[in-house]
Amino acid sequence: MDLAWIAAIYTPYELAPHPNFSSEQGDIHPAAALAGIVIGPGPWRDSTGKYASNPWLHAAVLALDFDTQEQGVLLLSDLVTRESDNPAIAVSFALIACLAAAERDDYRTCDELLTELIRSIDESTPQGRLLLAILHQQRALRRRDYGREYISDSTRALSLLSNLQPETLGNLPLNAGTAQSSSAVFREIVYALRQSCWSAAPPAFSTTGDAGPFPSWRERVASPRSELLLTVSRDSAREYSRWLEGEVKNQFGTTGVTIGGFLPDLFHATMRYELLGDFQVIHARKQIANLRIRVSNLDPKRVKLSDCIRLFRHAGADSDLNSILQRLSQSGPNSPIVDDARAILRGRSDPLALRTSEMIVLRASAEFMSPDAAFDALSVVLDAIRAGMPAHRPGSWQLDVKRLESAWMAAVALANASGAQVKILDELTANLRLTTEDELWDNLVGRVVGNLEWDRIERDHVDSWSKGAYPLLEANSASASAIRNVHQQKPSRADSEIQNLSDVVESINWHIRAERPFSRDLVERATEICIQQIEEKRERAASGIFGRGAYDIGDIAALLVSESRDSRLTEILVRFLFDTRVDQSDRSSGFDRLVRSGFSIPHSLEGELRLVVDEVIDGSGAQSRWFDSASPYPAAVRFAFSAGLITGSEAMAYLSRLASVSSEGNRREAANCVAAFSLTSQSSWIRASAYALTRDEDPRTRAYAARALAILAQRSDESDLSVWSRLAELMVSDGIAAPLAIVGEMRQISVSRSEEFRAALEWARSSHSSRRVRDSVGRLLAHSPQE
Repeated sequence: MDLAWIAAIYTPYELAPHPNFSSEQGDIHPAAALAGIVIGPGPWRDSTGKYASNPWLHAAVLALDFDTQEQGVLLLSDLVTRESDNPAIAVSFALIACLAAAERDDYRTCDELLTELIRSIDESTPQGRLLLAILHQQRALRRRDYGREYISDSTRALSLLSNLQPETLGNLPLNAGTAQSSSAVFREIVYALRQSCWSAAPPAFSTTGDAGPFPSWRERVASPRSELLLTVSRDSAREYSRWLEGEVKNQFGTTGVTIGGFLPDLFHATMRYELLGDFQVIHARKQIANLRIRVSNLDPKRVKLSDCIRLFRHAGADSDLNSILQRLSQSGPNSPIVDDARAILRGRSDPLALRTSEMIVLRASAEFMSPDAAFDALSVVLDAIRAGMPAHRPGSWQLDVKRLESAWMAAVALANASGAQVKILDELTANLRLTTEDELWDNLVGRVVGNLEWDRIERDHVDSWSKGAYPLLEANSASASAIRNVHQQKPSRADSEIQNLSDVVESINWHIRAERPFSRDLVERATEICIQQIEEKRERAASGIFGRGAYDIGDIAALLVSESRDSRLTEILVRFLFDTRVDQSDRSSGFDRLVRSGFSIPHSLEGELRLVVDEVIDGSGAQSRWFDSASPYPAAVRFAFSAGLITGSEAMAYLSRLASVSSEGNRREAANCVAAFSLTSQSSWIRASAYALTRDEDPRTRAYAARALAILAQRSDESDLSVWSRLAELMVSDGIAAPLAIVGEMRQISVSRSEEFRAALEWARSSHSSRRVRDSVGRLLAHSPQE
């Protein structure tokens, strides 16, 4: 049995043709060519083209390439199942096939290949026990990834390795650059496999006395690190070093010229984790995705973004996954999101295989799915909910309601996309009684109800469901409040009986949805409560005590002021917003609400505010303790300009300071300032700034700038074709942020203003990838004059 194939997979630097010995580039062992493939692009890869003529090597190259992965898996599966003479070659290439198949969420192929090989290999020889241990640990990793029981496979692998003597495994065709002997190489492989088995030990084994076949946590920590695994860390460090070197060159420039080369990437550096079945690969997948995104700057021509999504999902990195999905949804491209959703539905339709990461992707993809595809996905998600899924991820734990929240919110998004909201109502009915037992579940039901698109459900069905559901709920619960909002029913308490800020919010929301003016009782009670809350927050801030509440008191008070113009609340609110001791995050929404409402400063306060406005804008005092703070304080700049406290030249200077900083957050705030400035001024510098910021890399920055252009285009007496042309470009761009921002500011669009923009709207209504964009544009055009 030729175990050179196994050594090529795990210790490729000992077998691959050494770049310093050109004589080795001649007639080499095929396993040495495989070792070069495992190492990846560079001087270690065989330059003779041996892999092109060898069907095993050719299939492996195809399987490790994203664009030919499916073909490579099919070829390798066929070769592996037909190989009977040399089990070692079958096992080594089965590992590559499983790695590639798992990247496609094709765990059935993984399990079938590995199980068939396990059944066919004789355990009576040392070589057979090594191969079986490799197969069992690989199956443990793939079953863990899918959501099946895996500890028994790792236990079996440890048992097979327990008495294995490396000296009995034979000789290897080592290259001229290694000082290792064959037995030393096998010893390192066995030790690395053993440590990979240890990595599968559940966390509970670290705290209990009985760890079964696994060493205790203390024993594992005290054990020396495998040299084979250290080479993975070394190769990863080399790729990070190449990336850092490139970053430095990009920032400071270089006098040299680089021809050729390839992007830094951690795939080949960490691939041995996958092939060993070492659970350290879970974190490595996140590292691969992060580096690829950083290197590519989300350029789909330089990196497969759907694979980055898949890597975050397979790593269980929900926070990173949410970030990239939000970015791609806002700016595009959207196709990678849908591609990964299809992979989930193709390979993980079993409820046991769905976890929170899969639910996050399915929720994001609903925006870009066809109704039929969304309905099929909804059925899968509802099956998972009925089975109590998504399951806990191995090594982690969440409250049941938090795990289920990801599934319910995915179901709502898919129901809205498919027009099957009724299926959500039917599913909710069976779970409503839980709201009286669990406040978290009650809040979840409230969010589900609040996110359903009720206007697409027949009114009779809505009334029937609500009448049956409402008696099962407590009157002041979040779920009952959400149902009242659907029917525009009055809050549970009359305006004269409002007792706290929560009552104020519920009553205000009802008046807004019902399009009714605020009642006198609401204004009086809400004003007293807001004044009390503001004064308490200022007192705590003066004492150095800060905290986050459920509601933004500055925003609520600003809304009341814009509706009621109560002079007492106005004065107290303005002093609160200008109090530099109060955290900026507690003041920003209030400032912005007043800007949007066209607020005018009372004459009695104007002189006082002019004396302190520079101090407030410079951000002296309390910076945000919860979010990154920009300097100058953007919300204060927006308010000061709109209220006439600073001149246009001063505003332009502050804007330049924000826009010149490399931070995305600062540039985003600069674009938000431009949008706010455009509400009160049409100066040429505002237009120029808005136009420039629509070219920013950050989608939210582009959206704010697009909003500013939309405002300016409608308010300008002269038809500025360059502005309308840029708006047309943004309307047909991928992503949802800029198109929705533009449509949100448009009232009526006449062809006489811009035929190009009108044509862009017509295209977006019928062909944009986003359902929300299509629907929003359709409503806009339906109310626009036809010519």
